[in-house]
Amino acid sequence: MCETKEIVVNGLNINVGKAEFISEGSDDKQEAKDIFVDKENETIQIEFPASLKPGFGILSMEFDAQITDNMKGLYRTQVTGADGKSHYNYVTHFEPVNARLI
Repeated sequence: MCETKEIVVNGLNINVGKAEFISEGSDDKQEAKDIFVDKENETIQIEFPASLKPGFGILSMEFDAQITDNMKGLYRTQVTGADGKSHYNYVTHFEPVNARLI
């Protein structure tokens, strides 16, 4: 593994407004310098101003995504609560193909 200044994640129908990364064992966080959405390849490229060291960390993103009813990406499902009333839960499978949709 080597240092990198970018992280690429799968994503479709999503608008990322802000992203930051905190390396494990550190309080230093890096805010993304640029965020590029590649609709053709269904990916999001997040570039940082300084290199990220190999290892674990936390990537946080502020985003807007389309909520669907077709069980892809981020979708809602209707359930009946203990009170007998209908409620909606928002869920995802987070499988590689479906995770790209959120």
